[in-house]
Amino acid sequence: MDNPRFVAWTRRRIGLAMGSLTISLAGFADARPINARNKKKKRCKTLRQACNPAGRRCCHGRTCGGDPAFGQFCCKQGGEPCRGNGECCNVQCVQNLCALN
Repeated sequence: MDNPRFVAWTRRRIGLAMGSLTISLAGFADARPINARNKKKKRCKTLRQACNPAGRRCCHGRTCGGDPAFGQFCCKQGGEPCRGNGECCNVQCVQNLCALN
């Protein structure tokens, strides 16, 4: 068993086996399913951000409205609490509530 060819052959085979084992274990490092790794988070438009009714939705159940002449934006409907005129679809914030149409 002191044959140098046998020793070289054994060393080569063990090296290949260890390399294959290392590569196969590296594949399990990220155990999430493939579709979960590649899935991108869909973002929504925030309040007062320009929007398109056919495009991305507005966050928190807001609607894409406003004056079509000035452009549409994500806004609050009538009766919802507001801090200023820019948050309401009809552009009127009366006593911290969006005015009804």
